[in-house]
Amino acid sequence: MIPIIHWLPSTWQQRLSQFLPANSLRTRFARGAFWSLIGTAAAQAMNLLCSVVTARLLGKTGFGELGMILSTMGLFGIFAGLGLGLTTTKYVAEFRTRDPARAGRIIRMSSGVALLSGAITSMVFYFLSSYLASHAIAAPHLVGELQVACLLLFFTALNGAQMGPLAGFESFRLIAQLNLAQGILALPLTVAGVYYWQLPGAVWSRTAAVGLGCLINHLALRREARRMKIPLAMPELREELPLLWRFSFPAVLAGAMTAPAMWVANTFLVNRPNGYAEMGIFSAANQWRTALAFFPTVLSQTTTPMLANILGQGAKRSALKLMFAAIAINGLILLLAGVGLGLFSPWIMTQYGKDFREGWPVMVLCLIAAGLTGVISQLGNFIVASARMWPGFLTNVGQGLALIISAWALSSRGAWGLALAYVITYFAHLLWTTAYVYFGILNRNLGEVSQSGESPKPGPAS
Repeated sequence: MIPIIHWLPSTWQQRLSQFLPANSLRTRFARGAFWSLIGTAAAQAMNLLCSVVTARLLGKTGFGELGMILSTMGLFGIFAGLGLGLTTTKYVAEFRTRDPARAGRIIRMSSGVALLSGAITSMVFYFLSSYLASHAIAAPHLVGELQVACLLLFFTALNGAQMGPLAGFESFRLIAQLNLAQGILALPLTVAGVYYWQLPGAVWSRTAAVGLGCLINHLALRREARRMKIPLAMPELREELPLLWRFSFPAVLAGAMTAPAMWVANTFLVNRPNGYAEMGIFSAANQWRTALAFFPTVLSQTTTPMLANILGQGAKRSALKLMFAAIAINGLILLLAGVGLGLFSPWIMTQYGKDFREGWPVMVLCLIAAGLTGVISQLGNFIVASARMWPGFLTNVGQGLALIISAWALSSRGAWGLALAYVITYFAHLLWTTAYVYFGILNRNLGEVSQSGESPKPGPAS
């Protein structure tokens, strides 16, 4: 049960117990959402605090340079991770009860592939850093920081492969604890790194925090697998490699349409006069888009494995109820939070430094974009849980093209233009994703929702 219930009056406890009976779908969703909310909120609070400290110490231009370094790293991150976090979440959730041995093989396969892909991609990033700094982001002096970021890239890839199985186990309380631990590690490292070593210290401190987090995650994953009686055996791993083509590969391609598009949109901005100062404003405002998007992330961590588990059993009506409930809850929370943050946006931007205050309209646009992203993410969860990864890839192709075109057209408007490009892009993405889910899935029999080779029980899709 959710711990906060025990703090309520006895009458309320009784009513909530009737509404949330043990082992029901509602209770699973509420418990997962509660712990995901706690962990993600704590991590986001720490991240925002780190960002404010970093921005005040580095100023607009330095903070813009850090934002561009992280954006460039993100360009390669999708290939380093290979969509393994999402893959393990979906298939561990599906097989953890009916085929524990296969769930264990999938975890070991994804861990090995993540090590290999992370190492290769990080080396490629290292050797390309000089060219990228000189020709792509117009900042030759950032070569050293980009080379350090290759380590951050490697650890980030491992982190995704570690968190995916934990989400598949629905171990949301443990994930919350791990997120909080990494946030606590990051704060003092960031303050010390930026204070003493400025921009290089900012990159090194992030790398150290994520690296230590990977070690803690590894130990936690092994302990949780033993608790769930999931054998992490090495034999017959080749049997699971087809999952990389059926699920991971289209997931990578889907990400490859978004991360590079964001990076290209950023380069349009930084290559203009006063571009890095504008990038600093956008990076600060965009921190709040990321922060507001934490609630969709919370629901995604909860709903994706639950949807995969439910659809794997053929219970399509329950899956649809869960998806619509997530959209409704998500939309209400994002609307209230977005309006509240928007009203205080001038004050919030001033906390980054007096030169950032002028960027409050940029923050408002970022908050609108976050609201749109929140609804899209819940529709995307249903696509992922239905193993419709190739159609999901096509929707992201449209998003990438829309962002590049709109960012190019609005690049003369600085940070405000880039934020507006995100709003236009996500609105368009919402339209065509809704159309696909409605016409491509809900109005047709879901058929074989799992690519595991087993068909679910037949039933109506609406």
